[in-house]
Amino acid sequence: MIKRILYGLIGCFVFLIVGLIAGLIVGSFIGGNFMKNFEYAGVMGYEATGLIGAMVGGPMGAIAGIIIGVSFASRSAGNR
Repeated sequence: MIKRILYGLIGCFVFLIVGLIAGLIVGSFIGGNFMKNFEYAGVMGYEATGLIGAMVGGPMGAIAGIIIGVSFASRSAGNR
């Protein structure tokens, strides 16, 4: 049980960072090429969509990390 929680937390933090970076890059790419006049939080274009991409990618990465970490712990517990 403790192993599942630990793996879930580690996966959450690792994939949170990965999701933030991926969302920032994808959002900046979309804003720089397709939404140059988009404005959000006082910034325009790639900065605005990069911020939104990071806000969306972070939680998605964290949720994916929890699921992957818990399933990895469950799978490795059965191989004893």
